[in-house]
Amino acid sequence: MYKFIKEAHSGWAYLTLLALVIAVVYFLLKLVSKKGLGPGDKKFALAALITTHIQFLLGLILLFVSPQVKQAFSDFSATTSDENGLRLLALEHPVAMLIAVVFITIAYSKIKKAIASGNGITTSSFILLLLGFLAVLSRVPWSTWLG
Repeated sequence: MYKFIKEAHSGWAYLTLLALVIAVVYFLLKLVSKKGLGPGDKKFALAALITTHIQFLLGLILLFVSPQVKQAFSDFSATTSDENGLRLLALEHPVAMLIAVVFITIAYSKIKKAIASGNGITTSSFILLLLGFLAVLSRVPWSTWLG
C-alpha cells in the first residue's frame, strides 16, 4: 500500500502543479486586464482547488504509512537535525502544504464570490492563490521527487 500511495502522491503532484500554474497565470492576466469574471472562470480556480485537496489527502495518508516518517517520529533528534531530509518530509513539507491548501481554499472562495457578484478578481484573492502556489513550490522535496 505504501508504494502505491507514494506513486500516486508523486504522480498527482504533476497535475497539481500544472493546475496551479494555469490558475495563477490565468488569474494574473484577469487581474492585469481588469476584466470581470464570468461563470467559465470558476473552472480554473476549481481545478486548482480540487487537485490540491486530493494531493493533500494523498499526502496525509502517506504521512501515516511512510516508513521514513515513522523513523523521523521515533527518533526526534533525527527530525531536529534534518539528517537525510527527514525534517523536510515529516514536518516542513506537511505544514507548508497545509498552509498552501488553506490559502488556495480561501482564494477559491473569494473568486467564487467575485463571480457570483459579477466583479473582477480582487488583488487579495490573487495574492492568496499565489501564496498557496509559492508555499507548494517552497517545500516540494525536489531531490526526492525528481531524483
